[in-house]
Amino acid sequence: MNDDTLLPFDLPSVCRKKLTVDFNGGNQSSNGGVLLLREAERSLGVCWLLANTMTDRRDQSRIRHAMFEMLMARVSAIACGYEDANDLDRLRHDPLMKLAVGRCPESGEALASQSTISRLENAPRKTEAARLCAALIDQFGTTVKPGRLEILDIDDTFCAAHGGQQLAFWNAHHDERGFSSMHIYHVVSGTPVVTILRPARTPKGTEVRTVIKHVTKRLRQHWPNTRIVWRGDGHYGRVEAMEWAENDGADYIFGLAGNPALDALMAETANNLRFHHANSNQPKLRTYASFFYQAGSWDRPRKVVARLECSLQPDTGGEITSTGMRQEVDIRYVVTSHRRILADALRALSDPTDEPARSLRVRDAPRAPDQDRGARDRTYRAHSCSVADELPGGSTVPRRSAWPDAVRPLSHGAARPDEPPTRQINPQCVAQRVDANRS
Repeated sequence: MNDDTLLPFDLPSVCRKKLTVDFNGGNQSSNGGVLLLREAERSLGVCWLLANTMTDRRDQSRIRHAMFEMLMARVSAIACGYEDANDLDRLRHDPLMKLAVGRCPESGEALASQSTISRLENAPRKTEAARLCAALIDQFGTTVKPGRLEILDIDDTFCAAHGGQQLAFWNAHHDERGFSSMHIYHVVSGTPVVTILRPARTPKGTEVRTVIKHVTKRLRQHWPNTRIVWRGDGHYGRVEAMEWAENDGADYIFGLAGNPALDALMAETANNLRFHHANSNQPKLRTYASFFYQAGSWDRPRKVVARLECSLQPDTGGEITSTGMRQEVDIRYVVTSHRRILADALRALSDPTDEPARSLRVRDAPRAPDQDRGARDRTYRAHSCSVADELPGGSTVPRRSAWPDAVRPLSHGAARPDEPPTRQINPQCVAQRVDANRS
């Protein structure tokens, strides 16, 4: 195929100015955002920290691409939307990509190719992958200034697998094979803490306990005077994790699946809420209640907070009412070890459509390439590194200064979860709180 180059030609002059059309645009780039990532990396030093953590087993006399340059190029490519390593065959000549790693855009040598990047992703061993995870936690702990209490969000997101891959597991909800990587975020700033690659299945109690234990102990090296609160959905509220948190000075706010026993405890409160909703002109009423409850697998009673919301819903089944609407009470539960619970944290757990404190959700996970388990794990580390570089100054989650109005004491009993309640739920108190919420 001939590499034809169109010759320039002239057009009629405009206001006595010569107008020439030239197709020789030179070496250009559309990845202008890399310059911002370069400044974020200079400020945070995430890639530099990870590069120093990885062991370089190459012959030092034959090295053309330093560890930091390869890692920075890979992270910049992921942040720009280039998911696969084979994109580096074209990006290695990009002038802004060269500038991001510290090379001259025109005269600098080309960056690492796809084969070199693939060897980089497969080079670290399992223990080094764990060190990379610890390095990300250290970087978070040193850059975020903590308060007396900090909340960490733990959640997972599905990533479809392409080809035969290790750890790929069938997920019935998504109707395909893939991974369910575990993400940990700082609630106040929205900063990512770490990402862990795992199969697409519900985590076991021992797995949740192991992750919470190691991350908490690592963060305490940087935050010795901070109380850490873990917040997660119902499948993270495992008894193993709760027992470890209670015995090691951490707190938790986990979702709790409803059951007939819990609904029976809330029956009278739900009836009072229906009565006040029927006498009001508001579309929905909401109230909270707390009590102590012990499941069959628990060795002690624990504090459970219930959110009850009464509203009118379309009557689509059974006998149709005259108005076509029926009154319905939606009850969500969380189990917690904390004396005072944040209302935003409760709403974020109990109502997926009402998430003011979780507006920064887990961003789209990278498409899992056809690699072995270790290489994919390092790819996720690089993806987390790109997110950390993109969010150097926080997110849309409100700062701590905006929280005091949302803090509500909801304790109806003892201060510790292993103590029996000192006061039962009073329906009159619930009615008063319903009136207060309505006003």
